[in-house]
Order: sequence, then C-alpha cells, then structure tokens
Amino acid sequence: MSSVDILVPDLPESVADATVATWHKKPGDAVTRDEVLVEIETDKVVLEVPASADGILDAVLEDEGTTVTSRQILGRLREGNSAGKESSAKSEEKASTPAQRQQASLSDQTNDALSPAIRRLLAEHSLDPAAIKGTGVGGRLTREDIDKHLAKAPSEAK
Repeated sequence: MSSVDILVPDLPESVADATVATWHKKPGDAVTRDEVLVEIETDKVVLEVPASADGILDAVLEDEGTTVTSRQILGRLREGNSAGKESSAKSEEKASTPAQRQQASLSDQTNDALSPAIRRLLAEHSLDPAAIKGTGVGGRLTREDIDKHLAKAPSEAK
C-alpha cells in the first residue's frame, strides 16, 4: 500500500491563500476515489478537495481554520482496496432491475418537478402544490397555474 498526499488545489492568481473550512472525513475513515474529503474556502469561492484514489484517510495535517497556500499538503491517504470492498458491498445491496429503476424514477417525479421559483411562490402564498392542477409539461406547476389558483380563491391565499 502506498501513501498519497492530499494537496491544496491550485488557487487562482488573485488569491494568495485559503482556509481549511471543513473536513468531511476523519483519520481512519475509508474513502472512495472522487469522494470529497475537505473543503477549502477563499475570499470568493469554496473549493472541494476530492480523494485521488480509494483508500483510508491516514492523517490530517492541517486542521479546520488553518490558513493554507497552493499545493500545500493537507493530509495523507493510504491507498488500498478496503474502501473498494465496502463500496462494492453497498452497490450490491442497491442493485436493482431496470424495471425497478424505471418505476422508482416515475414515482419520484411528482415533488421534484417544482422549480425553485414555483416553490418560492407556493411558500409566499402558503399554498399546497397538491391542491393546484399543473398544466405544464408532465403535469408540472407553472406560474400561470398559481396565478389562476390565486385569482379563483383570493381569500384563501391571504
């Protein structure tokens, strides 16, 4: 098993340093490739630092709140397949047939079909989305649907 350094990503030219905001894993935790390990915060943006390989977080060298610079070592990752075994066991548990995935995706579409603007309008007027018939694509609620509902029942909306 080899050890891999976890580095601060290259920071933009206008940014001299960053702060370690949040560690999502503790030393000894199993990690998978591309899983977010730590967040680095600059004046303008929060950067996520992913794991470069499957393995175990061996050491955290820079604690939360520490100021760091580009390419500085944040911690060490011990490469290994222990994390891979755990993730493959999880994927076996989640395995399903295409028909089950199709059914799940069909049933999940109702609530997720609300756009952020529609959710905001519903919250502003304390409306229940189930009480309004959607006329948009796939039965989605549109701004016009909410406006029509409010015009029909102005006393309920206020």
